[in-house]
Amino acid sequence: MAGFLVGALLVVYNLRDIDGDRASNKRTLAVRIGAPRTRGLYGALYVLATGAMLLAMLDVRTAAIGVVGVLAALPAIATVKSARSATELIAALGMTARAQLVIGALYSVWLLIQ
Repeated sequence: MAGFLVGALLVVYNLRDIDGDRASNKRTLAVRIGAPRTRGLYGALYVLATGAMLLAMLDVRTAAIGVVGVLAALPAIATVKSARSATELIAALGMTARAQLVIGALYSVWLLIQ
């Protein structure tokens, strides 16, 4: 789960730099697949993180803790989907980090109550 969340942070960072990377001939994944697919990859990483969290929890009563944490990512996902400037993507980086903090904290609570 943590790997997917870290991947999301790296994806939004690379999305922000896609034009500069392309101009300097850097071949990042974002440059190779383009901005629209990179935006989709960002959302997919949160879907995968959610799935991994639910599989780890396997208990419907406590799985809600993880799902609530993923709700914290919705503003970041919406921003990445619609952002057209570096300033907006920098804001999305902060939102992504905060969402990861919330998800991690709630996941830690779940681990403690087990």
